[in-house]
Amino acid sequence: MFKKSQVSTTSKSYHYFNSPTDPLHQLEPTNMNRLFIYFILIQSFIFNKAYAQGGLLFKGSSIEKERPTSLKLPKENGINTDSYFELSFDFSLEKGNEIGRILRVITEQEHTIDVIYNPSINGINQSLLIVLDKKNHILSIPLKKYSKYIDWTFFKFIVDQNSQQFTVVLDGNEFKAEYPPLPTFKSLQLEFGASNQQGFEITDIPSFTIQSVKFSSLSDVYEWPLNEYQGNIAREIHHGLDGKVSYPHWILKDHHHWRKITELECGFHPAIMFDSLKQEIVTADQKFLHRYDVRSGNITTTHVPLRAVDNGIFEGLHLPNEKRFLLFDIRGNTVSSLAHGDTLATRKIYNNKVINYWYPNIFYNEHSRQFKEINGYGRFKYKTDYRKYNRYWARWEACELKGDSIAPRYRMGQYKLNSKEYLLYGGVGNENGYQVLGTQFFHDLYKIDTKTDSIHKLWSFDPPIKNMSNAGNIYLDKQGENFYSILLLNRQYNTTIQLAKINIKDGNVETVSDTLVVKYRDTESQIKLFKNSKNNSFYLCHLNGNYDQNKSKLTIYELKGPPISASEMVELSKNKKYTPSNFQYSYIILIVGLVIFFFVISHNFKGSSPSKKEKVEEKVSRHHTEEIPNISTPVQGKNAFLIFGKLELIDRDGNKITDQITEKLRQLFLIVLFYPYTHKRPVSTSELTQLLWPNAPKPKSKNNRSVTVRRLRIILEQCDGIQLVYNNKGWSFEYAPDFYNEFEVFTQLKTQLESDNFESSDCFIAFFHIVAKGNLLRPMAFEYLDDTISNLKTDLINTLLKFAKTKKHIPWIEQITDCIFQYDKLDEDALILKINTLLLMDKKIQAHQEYSKFTKNHLSFFGEAYHKSFEELIK
Repeated sequence: MFKKSQVSTTSKSYHYFNSPTDPLHQLEPTNMNRLFIYFILIQSFIFNKAYAQGGLLFKGSSIEKERPTSLKLPKENGINTDSYFELSFDFSLEKGNEIGRILRVITEQEHTIDVIYNPSINGINQSLLIVLDKKNHILSIPLKKYSKYIDWTFFKFIVDQNSQQFTVVLDGNEFKAEYPPLPTFKSLQLEFGASNQQGFEITDIPSFTIQSVKFSSLSDVYEWPLNEYQGNIAREIHHGLDGKVSYPHWILKDHHHWRKITELECGFHPAIMFDSLKQEIVTADQKFLHRYDVRSGNITTTHVPLRAVDNGIFEGLHLPNEKRFLLFDIRGNTVSSLAHGDTLATRKIYNNKVINYWYPNIFYNEHSRQFKEINGYGRFKYKTDYRKYNRYWARWEACELKGDSIAPRYRMGQYKLNSKEYLLYGGVGNENGYQVLGTQFFHDLYKIDTKTDSIHKLWSFDPPIKNMSNAGNIYLDKQGENFYSILLLNRQYNTTIQLAKINIKDGNVETVSDTLVVKYRDTESQIKLFKNSKNNSFYLCHLNGNYDQNKSKLTIYELKGPPISASEMVELSKNKKYTPSNFQYSYIILIVGLVIFFFVISHNFKGSSPSKKEKVEEKVSRHHTEEIPNISTPVQGKNAFLIFGKLELIDRDGNKITDQITEKLRQLFLIVLFYPYTHKRPVSTSELTQLLWPNAPKPKSKNNRSVTVRRLRIILEQCDGIQLVYNNKGWSFEYAPDFYNEFEVFTQLKTQLESDNFESSDCFIAFFHIVAKGNLLRPMAFEYLDDTISNLKTDLINTLLKFAKTKKHIPWIEQITDCIFQYDKLDEDALILKINTLLLMDKKIQAHQEYSKFTKNHLSFFGEAYHKSFEELIK
């Protein structure tokens, strides 16, 4: 364990952990309710800490053929039982394509009860089979409701020899069956996984994990927590009837030991990102996009040429809300935008003013769709510049940073607290920024607010050991008391890497993983740390590159979460940690607390429940069959501009004159049209010129502008009520009352809906009939316009979704979701709304058809199956 130095600055308050965005604050409960909410959270943490870790992994026979894991309980003799017994355990399972045994119960007369995973012929109707004496199928338990992975689930089966009845409980669901007459058995053994009973070897097993095995009869209880981290013994905590494990893979060990899970070849210095939606580690270089699925282990490679410079150095940013990646080629001075599913990054931005900044901290605001950055390294200097990237102008712009000073550095770890605030930790640099004057390894913590452009130092200490530095992002624990960071020893070619837990108040450092020894050269190596919020695992990405050969090898390691230190692992594996006597009082307190909690809740809501009449009226209103009514459109047959359905300009005689508008004229028209929407002001002459002719000499660009403006004005003269004008230092359109501008009507209706909190049905009907025409322009390979169109689509989808969720008008929702799918066939929120609405309308077949259509589109677009089952989307 590292020990903190005593040299420190004054620590500051941590008010951001009690921000108004905290869900507990948004609930606004009474003091009593709040007390019980926190009580339940504390109790949940106690039991999570005790039981969430540990377990034994059984690798499927398709993965591990030569050394299959087996568990025999107990290792000798048998368990004494009587006419009634229960066997329970927690387990997780990967639904593969091969049949395999999970458990065998063996009686003293050699009768057997098997629990077998059956993948089925079509690979859809998977089930668990309960088989007696290897031939009699007692029960078939369907697994269709689960996705590919069955996460930790409680399993119990009960045998009543008097009634000859067999009961299985899986995830709260009960299945019963009778079994044929058997001699009464008084002792038995349990075998999980592989088996070699009486010379008959069984190695066909699925990939599954178990923990907390408990056997109860009328007279006794036996428990095997499976919380060991090494060895071949599974300890029983009541009677010492230990079990035996062959070829064990203890899960507790994976909470401390890094496990290498894959290697792949890529370009010299690719961007490395984590797609939290699909649980994939993504790398992008100048030629290829590699996606590694952390659950299945599959690697998908797509040819995505960026036309970047050879030996490019990339940093990447994943924008899940926009469904795209932004890729920064530092050496080539470019930024590329790559949408999900694209095979070519067409929107490439050249900018000769980009400075070579390695390892900056990039902050993205999903609401404003802007990002800023601070720090970095380039040209033998450490940076502390704070700037924002203007996506419309494809350039960096300097920003003023207020608050505490921060020394020039790079490789700072960061953690996103909310849309505007981040924690920043550590880094490498020095006080003056010049590399020749030496290197300092920082052990300090800052909070930066990217909205107010202010930064505050929370604490600063000397590093616990010499040359200790951090790498990759940082991540808070659930309690907000510590954060995790990768620590490494610099200035060594063969460096050591560990995951550390750092106290957020005093900077105390404790290592919580074993040590990796890796090759590390600052200019050719890269270390990234990601955390998967779905399973709490950490992923360490270690890259070693060869500049001359323009290639790198990426090695990915996994550490199960929450991570534990070596001392904690030893303590957790001790028997007394899990004995019922240590936890019985916690159980009692938890049960009493739950009773009181639900009493308080029921008391608070007593009298507020809707009456029977109200419930009936609500049900009737949800199922009435009115659709969104048709309205007479205000669009005239002349003097109109339309952007939905198809871009159309209609002159005073009713003729469509859109074909007279060339590509450059179209760009000019749309920039003038959209700029007040994106910037709240008209576009200036210099901005217009920079957007349309960014690389042209000033005299030529001025001439081009004059000619293009004149040509557009000539076309617009065929219409009454629209003029392209220049005033107040900006270009804009002026409209007469009788000219119909569909975009203006769209924005006015959208604004009115938002201001009325989506309560106005009449306003929504008019809005819907505009956007229901679909096709909001086509991509133009023009960064400003393509981003604006993409953002407009996102805004109108969000408007439709907010109205649907606010009004909950069942027949309307079906039409609204159909409209959304015109703009985004893979919008998951729309899918969930639609299938749940169809189910409420008793249209079960149609709901399944919609899900099937969505999954086919997902497979066609992404090249892989959709990861959620139909049942997971049902509310």
